[in-house]
Amino acid sequence: MVKFELECMTTLLCAVLFVFFLSARYQLRKERRVLRFVLAAAVVAGKMLVGYLRIPPLNFISFCLMMLLLLWILYERPYPLLVLNLGAFVAATMTADTFGVLLVSALRRVTIVTVLSEDAMYFQDHVWNWIIVIVLVRLLSVLLGRSEGKSIRWHEGVFYVLLILFQVAIFAYIST
Repeated sequence: MVKFELECMTTLLCAVLFVFFLSARYQLRKERRVLRFVLAAAVVAGKMLVGYLRIPPLNFISFCLMMLLLLWILYERPYPLLVLNLGAFVAATMTADTFGVLLVSALRRVTIVTVLSEDAMYFQDHVWNWIIVIVLVRLLSVLLGRSEGKSIRWHEGVFYVLLILFQVAIFAYIST
């Protein structure tokens, strides 16, 4: 049950950070705010319920769907740029999750499986995950800044590519 509560807190943190991350750059929809808030809360709650099943691929898919639905419910257009920001945010959260597990594994000198199976280490993993995701999302916000135009600036594209390559390299290192 502790693992489920930690997953719920992480999901809620990611949803709040996502809204703040995009609200700095894009306009929230102004009509029917209460309905939009209730729908957004329902989407987050749905993700939490799916997380209870503890099936990693399903958790990842439901996380991406949650972010996409929040994007669709809460924000005005232009969607293509929003979806690119969504991709950067998801990559940052997955990177934070990876670093959290690796950090606890390195600090405790245990395997990754041990970190994910023991409750005490699982808690430490989530605390590190929360700290790292907050730092990465803030860094992402600073790097992307406010776009006055409708197109992506060159350093945004470079950042996306480097973020994806770095994450692929970490997963390749872990799987070998």
